Amino acid sequence: YAALTSYTAAAAVELAGEEENVRYTLRFDADEEETKVTVLAPELLAGVTAHLTADTLKLEYDGLVLDAGGTPGGVTCVPLALRAAGEGWLTERSEEEIEYGGGTVRALRLCFESEAGGETIQCTLWFGADDAPLRAEIAEKDKITAYMEFTSFAFCDTIAADESEAGG
Repeated sequence: YAALTSYTAAAAVELAGEEENVRYTLRFDADEEETKVTVLAPELLAGVTAHLTADTLKLEYDGLVLDAGGTPGGVTCVPLALRAAGEGWLTERSEEEIEYGGGTVRALRLCFESEAGGETIQCTLWFGADDAPLRAEIAEKDKITAYMEFTSFAFCDTIAADESEAGG
């Protein structure tokens, strides 16, 4: 995951709200320059797209693009969890059986400590036999703030072309 430069994914995301949790289904298309996050559900927000780069967040809907300023947890949770897997400090490792996709699967559970917005976060990810993430949680101050269940994930170009040509 440290070499992950691009991926596509879809995830059911649940975010802890002040009064109740909010749920979205999001599609992520990431490359070296930006992560494009498109809302698939709820239907009222379907089609709203966020464009994340290292220092900007822009929202787009029906051709209109708005600079959204800071980065809300909903569109950044999957990139944060995947970044933690590549750059975070590994704090726990185990294998366990989890309910996933209507059945029970064996998963590798890894916990990482990472940083987001100057704050320490804990990310727990469960990986399947193909090394793709199955689910993830992000916690701040021991409170789970985001839960993701991946419905699809595909690696894209994890090795830069010049490294592969040089036999690296």
